[in-house]
Amino acid sequence: MQFIDLNRQYLQYKKQIDKAISQSLNSSSFILGKEVSRLEGRLAEYVGSKYCLSVANGTDALHIAEMALGIDSNCNVILPSYTWVSTAETIEMLGAEIRFADIDEDTFNICPNHVSNLIDSKTKLIIGVSLFGQTCDLHELQDLANHAGIKFLEDGAQSFGAMTSGVKSCSYADVSTTSFFPSKPLGCYGDGGAIFTNDEDIFKHCKLLARHGQDENKVFQIAGFNSRLDEIQAAILNIKLDNFDKEIQLRQDVAEMYRDSFSMHTSEIKTPFIKSDMVSAYAQYTIQFAKSSPKSIQDQLKEDGIPSVRYYTPPVHIHPAYEHHASKLEVTEMISRKTLSLPFHPYMTHEEIKLISESVIRAL
Repeated sequence: MQFIDLNRQYLQYKKQIDKAISQSLNSSSFILGKEVSRLEGRLAEYVGSKYCLSVANGTDALHIAEMALGIDSNCNVILPSYTWVSTAETIEMLGAEIRFADIDEDTFNICPNHVSNLIDSKTKLIIGVSLFGQTCDLHELQDLANHAGIKFLEDGAQSFGAMTSGVKSCSYADVSTTSFFPSKPLGCYGDGGAIFTNDEDIFKHCKLLARHGQDENKVFQIAGFNSRLDEIQAAILNIKLDNFDKEIQLRQDVAEMYRDSFSMHTSEIKTPFIKSDMVSAYAQYTIQFAKSSPKSIQDQLKEDGIPSVRYYTPPVHIHPAYEHHASKLEVTEMISRKTLSLPFHPYMTHEEIKLISESVIRAL
């Protein structure tokens, strides 16, 4: 059994994907070709954003967006610790002070109240990570940023396709980023990422940074990066985007099967809490245990041939590279000790869910 069975997904669209790859190879247009241009337009339209810029990966998307927002050693940035390291490392590399905010116990997303308490005169940016497929509190965080006269960035690496109150992830914040790493809800067969914004100036600055600082007249206006999504990955993503809404619905169905399987054990197992106005992209299916050790559950699953992952254990602020940003994050540290992510993808069967859930329940 695979934790995320990408081959099963590939076989669903093998004919279309193989054809798209072959056409890209035959065109010999490998960099910034028509598939990239088409994809950027489609992605912007899908989320409801004015601008989309594709880049080499999700980490580059964060780094470039943050540089375009002027993040440097003269400011601080508020972000969660319960996240993949990219969210913090790009800020660290820009020299800004990191202020780690605690998370909500139910959603695992950054807590707006804690964010509010951390804002001061040197704060320039709030980063909300939309974790495990559920968007962070987009409206509340943007309101906090607006009130403070600063910017808000949504790290939507795990939430592309999610929606809150009719608003899609990657469409609402001052600037948003996502990742097309293969295991993401919309993933390619290599690395890829994108930046979204409704602000033309931010978009133009990001584009300059991502393209060596070169403008449309071939003049190098600033020092930049070489960060581009290649044509073959764009072609693959265009095929996957055709079927993406169907897969988002399939993810809801798989989550419901899991929920039903654990319904008689709610005092021992807490399944993902999804807000009533939310459609989650379910990048992962992460459960909490009231008493049992996630490690003991993981050992039982492994014995039964079932993979599982303990994400962000320990969280970022405890790692040596970031511990100098002194932080006391009680909820973050508690959640990191209690959670375990189970195999999840759109094409899981009822039989597989039954096998996994029975293994978990046996280990309680």
